[in-house]
Amino acid sequence: MSRKPWRQGDRWSVREHLFAPLEQFSLYVRFEVSDVCVCEHAGNGPCGLKFQSVDATQLTAEEWDQLSAIRAAVPDAQFQIREHRAKCKSRSETEVKRGVIVKRQVDQLTFRREYALGGVHDVERI
Repeated sequence: MSRKPWRQGDRWSVREHLFAPLEQFSLYVRFEVSDVCVCEHAGNGPCGLKFQSVDATQLTAEEWDQLSAIRAAVPDAQFQIREHRAKCKSRSETEVKRGVIVKRQVDQLTFRREYALGGVHDVERI
């Protein structure tokens, strides 16, 4: 009977092992209210802040290069490209960040992490 990798140690050590080839890439960081809102109540109450996450339909050349490098580092993984949007009534632009969710399978368990693609983009209207 073979031992299951997650039973040989802690689940976190399995996760670290699975994602070790990607350690040079930045993890996706969620929007902070203070990065999106400039209203008086930012972080202390309602500012009319809205967040949305959807599958991305476009990438910049820089983002495509990052995605290609991530895919090359873990070719056996599954990938889901995401676009995260944040909008506050205090600003006219919508902030956009993109990331890629990398999924690694070990038997019946799926481990996932999201990595950042590019930087933050200001968008007129989405």
